[in-house]
Amino acid sequence: MKSLHEMMKILQRAQDTYGYPNQVSVAMEELAELIAALAKYPRFPDHTTAMEDKKFRDHVVEETADVVIVLQHIYMMFNITPEEQSKVIDSKLNRLNRWLGTSDDFSHTMKDRNLDEMNSGVNNSPSGVE
Repeated sequence: MKSLHEMMKILQRAQDTYGYPNQVSVAMEELAELIAALAKYPRFPDHTTAMEDKKFRDHVVEETADVVIVLQHIYMMFNITPEEQSKVIDSKLNRLNRWLGTSDDFSHTMKDRNLDEMNSGVNNSPSGVE
């Protein structure tokens, strides 16, 4: 695997060559391809069977690699610092940990999602959508 520095040089060349709008489009496509790959998971009777399906697992590995690359593009294009990202990740993990300590019902994860983020200033999007 290339070093982070090497990857960033290549990605910067792609941004300079193809432009930000095209790189954002590629990011959306790659994220959608991972979604499409994962959409097949519920067709398996259980997790073990899914993991034993080499074609399925290899497809997920390939699509996650693409997503890692486009996430780095997004970090670079939007000047997202590791510290900034870590702060938001910590907040979201704290919220998840709180939910896990409250209930094992998955629907519980929807109860305070938007309210907590809007009150804490974590979600700064104008629409309030994650």
